[in-house]
Amino acid sequence: MAGAADADDAGVLLYDRVQQTAWTAPAHLLRDGEGHGLLVLRKMAELIRGAPVYVLDNIAVHLHERLGAFEDTEAGWRELAPAAHPPSERLWFEWSLAGVAQEPFRGWHRLGVLMRRQGVDELPRHEAVPGSARYFWQPRIAVWRAEESPPLWPPTTHRAFADRDGTVFGVGRIVGPNTFGDYFTCCTLALALLAVALLDTRNVDQEVHNAPGRAAQSGQERPTVYRTLRIKPTRPAQPGAPPLDAQACLRRQLLEGGWRVFPPERPLHGKPGLHGRYWVEPKPHAARRVGT
Repeated sequence: MAGAADADDAGVLLYDRVQQTAWTAPAHLLRDGEGHGLLVLRKMAELIRGAPVYVLDNIAVHLHERLGAFEDTEAGWRELAPAAHPPSERLWFEWSLAGVAQEPFRGWHRLGVLMRRQGVDELPRHEAVPGSARYFWQPRIAVWRAEESPPLWPPTTHRAFADRDGTVFGVGRIVGPNTFGDYFTCCTLALALLAVALLDTRNVDQEVHNAPGRAAQSGQERPTVYRTLRIKPTRPAQPGAPPLDAQACLRRQLLEGGWRVFPPERPLHGKPGLHGRYWVEPKPHAARRVGT
């Protein structure tokens, strides 16, 4: 299979393309049959502006592979994103679809999603809300099918519900047409929620790109600041074992690994201070074969 894209060379971000297209493209290129496509794009450009940007190019192809077998059940959602607490009210995630074999994502350029967590008391009274829900996640998905085409914003059709601890336990369907199908929306939502949970994980570092430095010269546009996630292994190399390819190790960790919480009295490797939530890879003898 194709390797993960290099997030250090993400090219033109979908986040930037939305901003550029919304304010510089001729209106007739964006209007749909009802003539409101440009207005939708401009509204979304305003909505995502200022949100922290996370680029998942280095891990997304593996997450898509893992989520190919995801089951849309309460147990499946609870295992996916336990205690997912966002560092901001709005988060923008985007990733390359190069190398992704899933339909309908295969062959597309990039995908992005704005994630917003709100209290359920902000929903209209007539909305059906599970009794244990305290929060809901509202995604807005952007599709960039080809580099030469404008981004598309399909209608919002789903929202995820989380309990008091922040653990997502289910997804509700919103009445309305779904341009790309329920599987497309649930898979995108699941990947974004898993990314939210990874933000608060002890062995995941956030690498900042285009960090503000010296003041830009007059008229010079600053590049968008974005972050990538670097997942570190939690198990030391086996004595005498041959060195493993870093990309193969990352793929195995994401496909076969899972959450584990180490309490202070039983820290990781018995080392004081290494407690909290980690994304751990499987034990060597428990690993199944992962193709390359």
